[in-house]
Amino acid sequence: DIKERKKVQEELKTRLVEIKVLEPVSESQWGSLMLFIIPKKEGTGTVRFIIDYRKMNQSGDSKKPYPLPRIGETMQQLE
Repeated sequence: DIKERKKVQEELKTRLVEIKVLEPVSESQWGSLMLFIIPKKEGTGTVRFIIDYRKMNQSGDSKKPYPLPRIGETMQQLE
């Protein structure tokens, strides 16, 4: 039943936010779609947690938020 599946998904999402496994984000270039897959086989009681990284990987953003320092400059600072 679709209504039951959606209810279970919402309960799981709420619980994962409560225990700080997930953090709600309204919009972010680093955010990704999260899905809960509940198998159609009845009686297994398992839920698969899936994250869809395709949007983030296809963003094509070449800017790096935290660029790595040049190794030469780092070595000079250590001298």
